[in-house]
Amino acid sequence: MALAVLAVCVTGCPFVISGDVTVPTDNGVDSDGDGFFCSDGVGCEWPRIKGEDCNDSDLTIYPGATEVCDGVDNNCDNIVDEDPAMCDAPDYYVDNDNDGVFGEDCGACDQPYAVDCNDADATIYPYAEEVCDGVDNNCDGVIDEDGYWLCEDDNACSIDRCGGGLCNHVQASDCVVCTAVEQCAGVCADEEYPVSVCLLGRCYCEVEE
Repeated sequence: MALAVLAVCVTGCPFVISGDVTVPTDNGVDSDGDGFFCSDGVGCEWPRIKGEDCNDSDLTIYPGATEVCDGVDNNCDNIVDEDPAMCDAPDYYVDNDNDGVFGEDCGACDQPYAVDCNDADATIYPYAEEVCDGVDNNCDGVIDEDGYWLCEDDNACSIDRCGGGLCNHVQASDCVVCTAVEQCAGVCADEEYPVSVCLLGRCYCEVEE
C-alpha cells in the first residue's frame, strides 16, 4: 500500500502537500462582506482558496444575486442583463433628478417614456427650454441650436448670437434705438428714403408716399 507523504508545515503555512496534490488551507478574501470569496485580483491568488465573486468590491454583486438592468453582470455568470424578469421590477425605471422623465435604460428593456439625456440635472429633459450655456438642455442632440432667440435682448439695434455657451451682443452700425418717431429726426437723409419711422424699437427709413 502506498503511503501518502504529509509535509510538516511551520506555523502560518498556507497550504498542505499530500501526495502529489497541493491543497490551499487559507481562507479566501471577501472584501465586500457579501459572503463570497473573490475570484481574481490582488489577494485572491493561490494559495488562498479561490472564490466565485466576480466583483469583490461591491456587495450587491455575487453568484446567485438578482440580475438588474444596469449594464453589469450582477450574478457573476459572465452574462450581462440576461434576465427578462428584471424589466418588471417596480424601480427599474428611475428618475434620479425628479424632473418627471426617466433616465437611460440598459438596452435590454423597452423604455416606454422619453429618455432623459441627463438624469442628474432637473433642468435637462426632452422638450425643456434651450438656453445659451453650451449644453443640450432639451435632449435633441443639438447644443444651443436657437442661437438668435436664446440671446435676444431689449436692444432693437443689437445683433444677438449665442457662441461658446455665451450670448454675444453687437451693436448694429447705422442703427438708432427709438421709442417714438421724434427720436428718428435726421436719421433719414437719403432722398430715396426720406421718411423716418419708429418700428420695433428702432428707426427705419421709408419712401415718401
